[in-house]
Amino acid sequence: MSDDEVKSAVWDIVGLAQTMTEPRRIHPGGLPYCVVPDDFNVHDLSRYANLPNRASGSVALHDCVSFCAYVNAHKVAQSVVYGFCNAQQGVGYCAVLNENAPTGPDWRDWRAVYNPPTSPEWQTWIKANGSRLSQQDFAEFIEQNAPDIFAPAEGDPNAARMLEVATTLQATTSAQFGSAIRLSNGATQFKYHEDITASAGNGAFEIPEQFCIAIPVFQNGPTYCIHARLRFRLASGKVQFWYDLVRPHKVIEAAAADLTGEIKTATGLPFFNGNA
Repeated sequence: MSDDEVKSAVWDIVGLAQTMTEPRRIHPGGLPYCVVPDDFNVHDLSRYANLPNRASGSVALHDCVSFCAYVNAHKVAQSVVYGFCNAQQGVGYCAVLNENAPTGPDWRDWRAVYNPPTSPEWQTWIKANGSRLSQQDFAEFIEQNAPDIFAPAEGDPNAARMLEVATTLQATTSAQFGSAIRLSNGATQFKYHEDITASAGNGAFEIPEQFCIAIPVFQNGPTYCIHARLRFRLASGKVQFWYDLVRPHKVIEAAAADLTGEIKTATGLPFFNGNA
């Protein structure tokens, strides 16, 4: 190729590049683009349009009703909902409104997310679960949270009985406890000796083996019954108390299953157990 031919080819390339400085489209209905002369990179110009060419983005909803309402307002034929419930991630839901369809792929970037927060009552009882408390601190805890305690069946202690236990514990903080006897009804009887203003006296009181609480797992959600075993440690005349909730993870699973059923019914969309 002669020098003149090389120069002509170069100018042809320059002319072609200059014509591409005008915005063009990749294909009809596609995103606009242009090639900038200084670096000849491809730049997306869609942000300069009056409106985006498709819906996208993620919105976080704060309750189940809002989540279902948003999904129902924007769902299309290929929309689906994903949900999970596990110890590592907790409980969460994600609706992918532009999910891939059997007829072809989609962008999967238009989403609605709902991570149900646990209720204040659930947080309170879970935080103190298994924590050993002094006689006075345990009595105050029971007194403050007595509205959550109830009697689901005959023979289970109710809030009034647990309040009586709390009152007795507060009234005997200066007593020396000598023994704890398990009774035939499952309760434990404490015997104590107390010196008050130069007078001495012996006494006894009982605490139940277990009690029940009824609290919502998720904020503004329905209540669920959870059994709690009442524990104690007697040493040097003093008693420490605590409780162990019975399989609280199963209660979370039940609450999540109910919530999943509500979302399935309200949205009518396919549901998959997993992460989007």
